Amino acid sequence: MADPMVLRTQQWLNKTYGNNSNFGSVKESGSTGWDTIYGLIRALQIELGITSTANNFGPGTQSRFKAKYPNGINDTVLAQAPTSNIYSIVQGALWCKGYPAVYGKKVTQDFTEGMKSSIRTMKKDMGIGGEWMIDLDIMMTLLSMKQFKLLSVYGGKEPIRSIQQTINRSYRGYTDIVPTDGLYGREMNTAMIQVLQKIEGYTPSQATGYFGNGTRSNLKTISSGTSEWVWLANAALVCNGYDAPSSNTWTEGTYRAVHKFQVDYVLPVSHVVDKNTWMSLLTSKGNPDRPCIACDTRFEITDELANRLRADGYKIVGRYLSEPEQDSKNESDYFKALRTGELERIITHGLKYFPILQEYSTRLEHFSSQNGTQHAKKALAAAKRLGVPPTIIYFAVDYDATDPEVSSNIIPYFKAVSDNLGNGYSVGIYASRNICTRVINAGFAEAAFVSDMSTGFSGNLGFPIPKDWVFDQFHEISGYGSKWDLDRVAYSGAYPACSSTSSIQENKDRFALWAE
Repeated sequence: MADPMVLRTQQWLNKTYGNNSNFGSVKESGSTGWDTIYGLIRALQIELGITSTANNFGPGTQSRFKAKYPNGINDTVLAQAPTSNIYSIVQGALWCKGYPAVYGKKVTQDFTEGMKSSIRTMKKDMGIGGEWMIDLDIMMTLLSMKQFKLLSVYGGKEPIRSIQQTINRSYRGYTDIVPTDGLYGREMNTAMIQVLQKIEGYTPSQATGYFGNGTRSNLKTISSGTSEWVWLANAALVCNGYDAPSSNTWTEGTYRAVHKFQVDYVLPVSHVVDKNTWMSLLTSKGNPDRPCIACDTRFEITDELANRLRADGYKIVGRYLSEPEQDSKNESDYFKALRTGELERIITHGLKYFPILQEYSTRLEHFSSQNGTQHAKKALAAAKRLGVPPTIIYFAVDYDATDPEVSSNIIPYFKAVSDNLGNGYSVGIYASRNICTRVINAGFAEAAFVSDMSTGFSGNLGFPIPKDWVFDQFHEISGYGSKWDLDRVAYSGAYPACSSTSSIQENKDRFALWAE
C-alpha cells in the first residue's frame, strides 16, 4: 500500500534535483525501498557539495557531513540556518522509517518540533534514548533501510529486539547502530561477534565481526556468575530460539537452555558454555575440530579409504548418485559419481551411507520445475541402478538464494522433485539453513543436510539450524590421508543412514529409467 508521505518525498526529490545530472531520478511509487533511500543519499551529497554522487554513505560523504556539522545538527545549527534542504531530506527519511515528521501538503525546509519528537522516539526505539540531535551515526542510520519498530508480521520477536537495543545502548562503539526489528539475521549475528570481541579485549577497530583464530583462542568457558560473558551467552541462546533469561546472570534457565542446545546440535554435553558451544552459537559451522561420525566426499570409497575412515572414527559417508555427462564417461573417469560395487564395499567395511544428487545447482537459473522433474527422474534411475533401497535422497542447492528467490525458483524446483521421485524414496535438501527450513516448511522435503560450512551464505548467518536436520556439513579437509578431500559432517540420528543395498537390480541400461 502506497504511503502518501513517502510519495511526497519522492516527488520532492525529483522536482528539486531532477534537473541535476548528478541526481538522476527516483520512482514515484509511494513505497519505501532502496531506490528512495539512494535518492535521499544523492540529494544529501549534492547539498554537501559533492559532484560525483554515489548510492552509498561513504567516507567522502561522512567527512563532508562532519565538516558541515562538527557537533551534529542541533539547536545552534537551527538558530544559524532555520531552513535547509537537508532538513527536508531528514523529513523524507523519517517518513520512510514510519515516523511522523511534518504532515501537510508538501515537504518543508523547516526543522519542526514534530521532527524532533520523531527523532527522540526513533532513538528510544533504537535503545539509546537521548535528545533529538542528529550526529553522523544517526544521519547514516536515517539514510539506510534499518528498521527500529518490531516487525512481528515478519517474525520479529520482542526478546530479540531487547537484545538489539542493549547492543545499541552498550556496544554502539563496536557495532554501529543495529536494527531493532526483532529479527535475528546476518547484521545482528556480526554484531554479536563484535560484542564477543569487545568482551575479549579487542579495540573497536580490531572487532571486525569475523570469527577468526584470535577470537577463538580468547573464548572463555562459563558455567555460573554474573558477567558480560553470561549476558552474551544468554542472548545467543535466545537468538537461536532457546528459552534463556534476558540477563547477565547464570540461572537454572541458562543451564537448561545450554543442555538443550548441546543435545539439539549434537555437541558434547558439558552443561557449560565451552568452545564448542560458543562457536555453534555464533557461527554456522561451529568448531571445525569437534567430534563427528559422518562425512561426505567426491572420491570413490576404495578399500584403503574405507579403512582410513573407520580408523578415524567415521561411520557414515555421503556419496553422489550421479554427475553431469556421466553416460559419456568410463567409470574410471568419474569425478564424483558412485562406481559399480562401491556401495557394497562401503557396507563390507562396516560403514553406512547416504545418497546425494548434486548437478547444476550453483546458479538461480538451475532451479526450475523442469529441472526438478529431470533431477528426480535421474536420482530415481541412479538409485535403482546402484541398489540404493528406499531412503532419503538429498538434492543440492549450492547457491545463496535470497528469500524472494527461494519463493520464485527453489520451492517450485523441490515441488517438482517431490512430485516425480516416489517409489518409496523421500526428498531431502542440501542447502543453507534458511533455504532448508523454508523448503521443509513448504512440505517439499522431509530432512535437511545443512551446508553450514558455507559461513558467508546469507542463509546461514543469523539463522538457527533447521529442526529437521539429519546431516550438518561443517568443515572441509583438503588432502585427507594425502590423497582425498573430505567434508566433516555432524549426524543428528533423526533418520537412519543406509546399511544395505537393494536386492532387486534393474537389468536395463543405466540411464533407461531416467529417460522414460
